[in-house]
Amino acid sequence: MQANDPIATIRAFIAAWNRRDRAALARMLHPDAVCEGVCLPPPGRNREESLNLFDPFLAADELDWRILNIAASGRSVFTERLDRFRYKDMPWTEIRACGYFELDDQGRITAWRDYFDRAECLAAMPAAS
Repeated sequence: MQANDPIATIRAFIAAWNRRDRAALARMLHPDAVCEGVCLPPPGRNREESLNLFDPFLAADELDWRILNIAASGRSVFTERLDRFRYKDMPWTEIRACGYFELDDQGRITAWRDYFDRAECLAAMPAAS
């Protein structure tokens, strides 16, 4: 984590997603982090609940999340992304997403809200998810 560089922190967070590195994602979250896919309630209200929300996405065989635009204001970071997934026996699918992150003074994520089209997200996931 880059406590003094919020953009670097979020770039590292997205890189951890691409590696499907749940342990690294956990280290980057504050214990009381609130993570929410705005169109997919309920939010995770702490680190463990948030990680449980991540699991269906981390179940992909491959992830290729691409940051298209990123900006910071203080310890708040905004991203525009193209989140690509490849699940077993499925072609690559993608979701257009905008994310808002808040970081504490140690560079840990305290809040993450992702905005995306629900139908696009559900179409990208295996039917069992």
